[in-house]
Amino acid sequence: MKVMKLSILMILLSTQLSLSPPSTQNMLDFFDGIVETFHATYAPEPWKSQEYGVTIDGVANQIREEINTNNPSKKDFQLYIKRFLDSFKDYHVYYDFISTESSTLPFKAMHIDGKIYLASIDRSKLDVGIFPFMAGDEIVSFGGKPTIEVVNSIYEQITIGNEKTSKSLATLMLTSRHRSEGLVVPQGPILIKIKPFNSDVSYSRQLVWDYSPEEVNTEAKSQAIKQLNANVKNKLKSINLFLSPFAQKMAKGKTSYDIGARTSYIPPLGEIEWETDSSSPFRAYIYKDQVGKKIAYIRIPAYYHNFYADEVLAAEFAGIMAKFQQESEALVIDQINNPGGSVFYLYSLVSMLTDQSFNTPRHRMKITQLDVRNSLDDLKFLQHLKTNEDVRANLGSNISGYPVDITFVWMYRNFCRFIIDQWNQGKQLTDPYHLYGVDYINPYPIAERRYLKPVLVLINELDFSGGDFFPAILQDNQRAHLMGVTTAGAGGYVGMNSVLNRFGLDYFSTTGSLAYRINGQPIENLGVTPDTEYSITANDLKSNFTDYVAKINEMVDGLLSNQ
Repeated sequence: MKVMKLSILMILLSTQLSLSPPSTQNMLDFFDGIVETFHATYAPEPWKSQEYGVTIDGVANQIREEINTNNPSKKDFQLYIKRFLDSFKDYHVYYDFISTESSTLPFKAMHIDGKIYLASIDRSKLDVGIFPFMAGDEIVSFGGKPTIEVVNSIYEQITIGNEKTSKSLATLMLTSRHRSEGLVVPQGPILIKIKPFNSDVSYSRQLVWDYSPEEVNTEAKSQAIKQLNANVKNKLKSINLFLSPFAQKMAKGKTSYDIGARTSYIPPLGEIEWETDSSSPFRAYIYKDQVGKKIAYIRIPAYYHNFYADEVLAAEFAGIMAKFQQESEALVIDQINNPGGSVFYLYSLVSMLTDQSFNTPRHRMKITQLDVRNSLDDLKFLQHLKTNEDVRANLGSNISGYPVDITFVWMYRNFCRFIIDQWNQGKQLTDPYHLYGVDYINPYPIAERRYLKPVLVLINELDFSGGDFFPAILQDNQRAHLMGVTTAGAGGYVGMNSVLNRFGLDYFSTTGSLAYRINGQPIENLGVTPDTEYSITANDLKSNFTDYVAKINEMVDGLLSNQ
């Protein structure tokens, strides 16, 4: 999730703007700027110190010493930056190096119980005659090494927070490598060995990496700044806590195994009687289970969309909920492999699942003078809004689909006063407080568009940020039953930092808050634990998820029986 106030790090040192190649001292000066940004904006440091013994200065001092000793090249210096950012075990701390180099292979893999299996195959590139393998077959070796060793080597190169999450990410990266993520990019032929399901014999096949070369001159004397700028005129309309940048980077594929895919790998749960059109941002349907009950299903791929405004998404979701409330007995929400998104859009979806007010997580936020100034400016603007009519005239009827009125304005004003008061008390890390003052999510104002029957939410280790917060809110307010695997644990909002530099760093992000659930437990690193655990098996891959589907329907029947 990403805060609306974007921190722009402007390192305008004359040495960086000169024509001479950067020296070790230039690198140290630039690195110090990154460290200072962390001191100013990174909220979870006390939690990371408590859980992992990681502090900003502790990591920074070690890296400074190595830079001084080793006099690294520009490319090696990137790896030091990467190591610093990775050290916080935080999926909201991300970075992107300016690079076009990448390689892919035409299949996806899945990590299950210490083995790597084929999950999906692009048959437009791998014909059955040449590649006669299927989902559920084990990938025994990869480039002459045991596949699990290759995955573990990638695992060691990426952010390691939740172990299961990071191993799943490393498995996705097995066949998709990007230099912009700081990974080594392979090219040329590669020999892999596959062992078919229930077979003792492995078969080898040679493939070739689909390689895209580097087109950016890494020795360029300077990089133009990439301005990540909020629209000041529409500041209040832009209150968004966007998706995890790490997950966003992964959310670009088109298969059902990719993060943020419109259609997940979960097959139809029964005989479909009604379904949304393929042009809808939501895959939703009503099906009959084995005993003839009508059950609703909706896929939430992310809490944002590339092609629709959030308010349009929310309105469509509301219309679907109205139909489901009338025509179904229970609802299955599929949010597996969800990268997160807008907090108010997320709140709007929650509001359509209840007729009660739902408590929201509280956040300890890292604040600076800029936050105080923005809060003062916001108060000046908000004091002129006296009625619901004033609110609609200035803010519209909603923010990212979440209905707003004068009550929302009062809550936001209290939030601004809280930020100012905390700063005046000398606090740079605030006491816990609800984001923008929204301590409770009220039910959606149109009663007919609320879904009030039993809800089952499917979660997994590739749910990030909003993908953590949505199930956390429903679980904390005892609204839904969660089934699957503990979520990733990206538990705060994000600040993006764009940097003027000669070292190829496009941007990096910091986590501006540490969120706490109702019971006082952080979401960061811990994620959200399901009420019923279910992990995908090799047999699921081979049988089109027969066992998974059966378990989902079993849980739905149980929810209906317990009404």
